[in-house]
Amino acid sequence: MRGSLLNLLRNHLSLVLIIGVGLVFLIIYSWLYSGSDPIFTSPDETANYYFSQLFAAESKLRFHDPLNEISGGLIHPRSMAVRGGELIPGSFLGMPLLYGSIAKVFGIGSILKITPILAVIGAVFFYFLIKDIFLERIATISTLLLLILPPFFLYSSRGMFHNVPFVSFFIVGLFFLVHQFLYPLTLKKRLLFLSLSGVCTGLSLALRTSEIFWVLAVFAIIFLSNLRRLSLVQLVFWVVSFFAVMTPILVANTHIYGSALSFAYSFEHEGTSSMLTSGPSLLQNIGKAILPFGINFSTMKYATYDYLLLAFGWWALFTITGAVWILRDIVLAFIKKYTTWLGGPWRSTSMPVLIYTLLFLTVSLVLVVFYGSFEISEYFDKSVIILGSSYIRYWLPVYIFGIPFVVVSLFRLGRLVRNKWISSVIQIGVFFVIIFISLHFTFLDPLYGIAATRKNTQNNIHIRESILSSTEEDSIVITGNADKVIFPERRVIVDLPLKTDGDLATLRLMLKTTRIYVYTNPLNTDVIHLREHLIQAGFTLSYVTNLTMAGETLEEVLLD
Repeated sequence: MRGSLLNLLRNHLSLVLIIGVGLVFLIIYSWLYSGSDPIFTSPDETANYYFSQLFAAESKLRFHDPLNEISGGLIHPRSMAVRGGELIPGSFLGMPLLYGSIAKVFGIGSILKITPILAVIGAVFFYFLIKDIFLERIATISTLLLLILPPFFLYSSRGMFHNVPFVSFFIVGLFFLVHQFLYPLTLKKRLLFLSLSGVCTGLSLALRTSEIFWVLAVFAIIFLSNLRRLSLVQLVFWVVSFFAVMTPILVANTHIYGSALSFAYSFEHEGTSSMLTSGPSLLQNIGKAILPFGINFSTMKYATYDYLLLAFGWWALFTITGAVWILRDIVLAFIKKYTTWLGGPWRSTSMPVLIYTLLFLTVSLVLVVFYGSFEISEYFDKSVIILGSSYIRYWLPVYIFGIPFVVVSLFRLGRLVRNKWISSVIQIGVFFVIIFISLHFTFLDPLYGIAATRKNTQNNIHIRESILSSTEEDSIVITGNADKVIFPERRVIVDLPLKTDGDLATLRLMLKTTRIYVYTNPLNTDVIHLREHLIQAGFTLSYVTNLTMAGETLEEVLLD
């Protein structure tokens, strides 16, 4: 028995290593929000956590606030919307539905653990997928690099973003589909794998529905590439499994937004929701969903250069080099009928590598056009590359699926040196340099690194405590970007809507029944301008308290 166990471990040493390292990173990923009340640094996180809690407790995704019937929908934080006087999610419904359902079983405390767990599961299946397509050694090193990849690391730790859960389910769904095509399985097992693939793909798109076009295109290409091995029954199994997961989302969309073919998608930078709805304008709206920001080559050039080439220079250099080497060798294989790529001659199993490479390049181009045309202003100095940029979140699939090409480049780099000992030293040295650079960037980035995020979270706790101790439970706080800190303990109005005479009249009406405050942060010029606008409109601002930094104040809004 003992000998059998040792043989099993020895035969699956790489998998044991991946699982062991993955468990260590599960603890590390869970550290950011451990031991403190969950206060987030993004309104998206706050909204997802709030509605996950709400669904876990009350099985609903909307909250009625009588004051919103008076205010015309002014009272809500960013990443939320108001419909019929009710707060509703301003983003995809998949996360609150999934995480809330899990929390019904394991408790509210489990919500912040789900993303780190899914991240590690995604990494393990990434190992399986790359092993099926490339080689085991490439899969092992690729998975280790994935676990320390800065964007994957950061958003596995910031557990209320959709991106890591989305890509993890996508990886799992991709593995089950690819594996059953590459290996001779029984029909029963093949149908099981197809069903699991459909379920996981559905879960991935429930979490980020905006990715539906390119995700389904990837699966369609894989199906078309394997028509000889695909039967109608197998395709039906995948489709039925996919819609078994997506149907609850369609039902929830109908319940929340009024149409099954609607989904709200908010970008935190805009604080608004755009919906894809059925009706006369359906085709026009589908076009907007495919290219919601149009095509902006100027913005695309800036974003691509900064966040695909400069942000992680080692990744860009080795990914491009590895992809070029693979394409070169595959072309030579077709021409000369032989190659030494990855250490062996051309074989039929090299076709998955070709398909993987072409899909990677195509999807990368699609995502560059789709998100690169979106002009994002998240930091006052656009020349500064920030780890917390939305571009990094949106392009997470590009970073992840480019990793095998990084590893191919490392192996090719070693082959340039004939001495095996020196070659190994170079490869290991480069590998550990990549690890050091990645961890240093992830933890010590001064603006959005793990350490900075933890520090900002602690500072936000003090801000929240000061505001809560100085305001009433039923009061409203007008704020700029502190809504993510104050909500849901206090109702909030984000400053930007309060510009029209109608909004100001509504504010006067609400003041007859509710106390309203303004939180001013000297770094937020919008709130400073709003404060001046309120005074000019005839309101009085009565000082309440100072907060943590000079010029950071809380004032009560009064009628003259």
